[in-house]
Amino acid sequence: MVSIKKIAVNEEKCTGCRICELVCSVENEGVYNPELSRIIKLADGLPENFSTIVCQQCKDAPCIESCPVNAIYLDHEKEIVKINLDKCTGCKICVQICPYNAIKMNEKTNKVFKCEFCGGEPVCVKKCPANVISIIDY
Repeated sequence: MVSIKKIAVNEEKCTGCRICELVCSVENEGVYNPELSRIIKLADGLPENFSTIVCQQCKDAPCIESCPVNAIYLDHEKEIVKINLDKCTGCKICVQICPYNAIKMNEKTNKVFKCEFCGGEPVCVKKCPANVISIIDY
């Protein structure tokens, strides 16, 4: 079986600074805009408990199976689930079927997006000041 990588976050040590969202949006979209981030931080309660939404790189990815135009696929070389934007029609089926709510729609481009590990070296992992984001094999 193929080894797939995913991003893991130590939620207990996360400070909620949201730098991961900002560096992600800059790396992938060229702007500081959390709405365009592939990693999403959520805060709950006081004191705040943080949780993270990010693509879990499912081994049996429902987004791959659900895409009617085969725009979502497993890149075996990089071991990550990716989206071919040239094929994406913006139907949002993958957005609806993702069990982790990790696929989002870019309303300007009418294309979906999700974490694709910044081409192999996720900037959120490198730039997290608390060092709580890592890449793991599963």
